[in-house]
Amino acid sequence: MSARWALLGFGEVGHVLAAPDVLGPLEPAVVLPGTRAVSAATLARLEQAGIEPLRDIAALGSFDVVLSVVTPASAADVARDAGPHLQRGALYVDANSISGDTAREIAEIVADSSASFVDAVFMGAVPLLRRAVPMYLSGPGAWAFASHASDAGLVPRVVSERPGDASDLKMLWSVMSKGAIGLVAETLTAAERLGLTASVLELLAEQFGRTGSREMVLRMLESTARSGPRRLDEMAAARETLARAGVPATMVDAASAWIELLSERGSAAGAPDVETAIAAAASDVAASSPLEQVAD
Repeated sequence: MSARWALLGFGEVGHVLAAPDVLGPLEPAVVLPGTRAVSAATLARLEQAGIEPLRDIAALGSFDVVLSVVTPASAADVARDAGPHLQRGALYVDANSISGDTAREIAEIVADSSASFVDAVFMGAVPLLRRAVPMYLSGPGAWAFASHASDAGLVPRVVSERPGDASDLKMLWSVMSKGAIGLVAETLTAAERLGLTASVLELLAEQFGRTGSREMVLRMLESTARSGPRRLDEMAAARETLARAGVPATMVDAASAWIELLSERGSAAGAPDVETAIAAAASDVAASSPLEQVAD
């Protein structure tokens, strides 16, 4: 008998995971605790997907794999709500962008139940890579979940059996990936003001391949404008990770400044193409008081 899956939360990542080309064939249930408010965006995603969520968190007791895809800030509280309802031997998989310390806190919460904890992170843009996105795992349930994930067509990689290792790895990678957003935004908004956008886009594609492609640049700018608060939470977790390692958070601070700038006005959100996104970002920069010195 195949494992029964539940998605705890239904944000952008949950929406992708439930799609027919990802976990859809497994018919995962969506559980949204009735004690928590559901955003208009989540309701719209559910309607688009044709999914009727379960609103009683006690329903989690019917599932073998519970995949938490909520917000980083709520991950620990959601785990506390879920813990008493997990069935014996179930896998509680936290796939949120949280710090290693938070993952270890959640592991302790899950340990008080009869379930097994998995610290899971997606290393890449889930909406772009979909089921091909690498999923790094750690914690006591990592190997068991890796088997389920492989059967589901996902790409799991076990880091260790220690809770928090996968999340620490994710936070270190976030320094690189979100730092790249700052670099791209800074370079391209200046290029827009100087009339060199097409040439810079060409260089990015030549030098960095898919990472520098028009599609990826659009993804960086548009999703940052749309999801700035969530990314700032991730940067805060990355800052904690660096502090624990005794390393200054210079790049994290710079990336955070760009994420805040792009998302404060959010003009690039919903941009249909990369040129529109760059022009919108440049407009936001020009209107931002911290960067008033940028001249036409």
